[in-house]
Amino acid sequence: MWAHVFSRYLSRSSGLVVYNFFPESSHSIHPVNPIMTRDELKDKILTILTEDFEFEHPGLNDNLRDDHGFDSIDAIELLGKIEVILDFSLTRDEKEKAMEIRTINNILDYIEGIVNSRNK
Repeated sequence: MWAHVFSRYLSRSSGLVVYNFFPESSHSIHPVNPIMTRDELKDKILTILTEDFEFEHPGLNDNLRDDHGFDSIDAIELLGKIEVILDFSLTRDEKEKAMEIRTINNILDYIEGIVNSRNK
């Protein structure tokens, strides 16, 4: 329950599209047209991390928490930004899979995995 309330607060206070972090019902899954190559996606994620999270010279295999101080609140905010990039809301299962993310390469693999699974 707190995640839902917290995400509503984030969307109001910072303009993020993080309306429903753990929805009660599942989202409809629609096919996704991959609009970005991995390199374009990498550039977008690096821009977000450097501009919004103030990372300095992030490496693709840096540990986000240990090397850059990335915490759980940052992770929630990043999921909202990923939803904006993808132009759809992530399901609860998709958000739970984000718990395994440790590096920027993991973020890229995560996004590609979601896009691929929705296009099956």
